[in-house]
Amino acid sequence: MRILYVSRHFSRGGYYILERLIADGFDVVGVVLRDEKSPYRNRLRRPFAIGWYRLSCWYYRCEACKFVKSEELLARRHGLRIVKTADINSDEFYAVLETLKPNIMILGGGWPQLIEQRVFDYPAYGSINPHPSLLPAYRGTSVHRWQILDGVEESGMTVLYVEPEFDTGVILGQERVPITIDDTPQDLADKAGRAGAPLVCDVLRRIADLPPGERLEGVLQPESDQPNCRRWKWDEDFLTIDWRQPLRRVYNLIRASNQESYRYRGPIFLAAGHRYLARRAALRPVGDDDARPDAAGVLSIDYEGVHIGRAGDPDVLVITQVQRYDAHHRFRRAFHARKLGKHGLLKSGEILQ
Repeated sequence: MRILYVSRHFSRGGYYILERLIADGFDVVGVVLRDEKSPYRNRLRRPFAIGWYRLSCWYYRCEACKFVKSEELLARRHGLRIVKTADINSDEFYAVLETLKPNIMILGGGWPQLIEQRVFDYPAYGSINPHPSLLPAYRGTSVHRWQILDGVEESGMTVLYVEPEFDTGVILGQERVPITIDDTPQDLADKAGRAGAPLVCDVLRRIADLPPGERLEGVLQPESDQPNCRRWKWDEDFLTIDWRQPLRRVYNLIRASNQESYRYRGPIFLAAGHRYLARRAALRPVGDDDARPDAAGVLSIDYEGVHIGRAGDPDVLVITQVQRYDAHHRFRRAFHARKLGKHGLLKSGEILQ
């Protein structure tokens, strides 16, 4: 079986699946990547880029969660042919297909274009796509963030045939993974990617037993009323915390907005007329001693952080790390949320707006 592997750069799932294909001895005739520059893919510049990134995380006091394992460097180490293209639907890329003659294509780490049918139907066995959700739920993009925001407790990887519409093909297999209350989108991407690697290999072995041109019998996706997930919104309107929402929803917004660097925006709230970004938080159950106001308000401020509660809400939100948000926030370090109380910016009993 001649496999053409397609992926975005620095995709957790894309890397883990390609790594497993190589380890299991599959014949990968080419690895297709976007034609774009990055210091993380240059063998000489890469150590300095990683070092600078980790230094910036130390400065911001954020977790270094950027995925820097490179599909391109992995392919080079194993002598695989690398194909770079800015447009997978172009005539130039179709000519590559005719040269490599793959009989199956795998969209292992996603692709930023809707792929045309003449491309995904070229291989005799068609094209398959590992998608990081339990389809038909959460079709589309940024699905890890939307699942975290919605408080989903179980996700996984679905392998399906590629069809003209996003994520609508016949399901060939699924692998489930739990989502814990502390998981970030990066955690979920890692879990789904690792679960998807052996699943893809299992599906390929089943396809290899078919006569050329035949397709596996899978499961047709049921109808879903859920709209496709769109790219995560980083605008202020979306990220401004609405304290009328359940506190668990606010907590989910904070962890769903987790980014590789604090240079980027996060959930926004007001304290003493200044705007802050809620960078880290936790949830705890309501205690017997918690005197909760009718609207979301500060119950206490201690070594853990700022405790926020509301009458009737089963959870207490504890904001543990914040960052000042203004025109210079990209240069500001995050700090422990208890300092908001120490400097009189928040106080116990204050209602949050």
